[in-house]
Amino acid sequence: MIFKTDTPAQVEFYYKAYKEMISLFARPYLDEVFDFSKPEFFDQLYAYGEKIAKMPEFKQPRGVKHFIYVNRTNFGLYTILQELKATVNTGTYKPHVK
Repeated sequence: MIFKTDTPAQVEFYYKAYKEMISLFARPYLDEVFDFSKPEFFDQLYAYGEKIAKMPEFKQPRGVKHFIYVNRTNFGLYTILQELKATVNTGTYKPHVK
């Protein structure tokens, strides 16, 4: 998502933008329980989408197709959970590290 040919200013810009995007999309996974019925999360998602849609830096396709697929898949899942007004226990799985 950051190219070798990017200038230092571009690297910083895209790093911050992708970090913000990933932080937002990961929010449901960071809490033990996430309530999708609350509109604040979706307000932030839509506001971020509008913000980057206006940025000329995002007019050209950029990034790995798998990253785009995962984000779209998560957004679709989040939308379904919002319509269901679901509260999801996301803290049930704890990875076991040996």
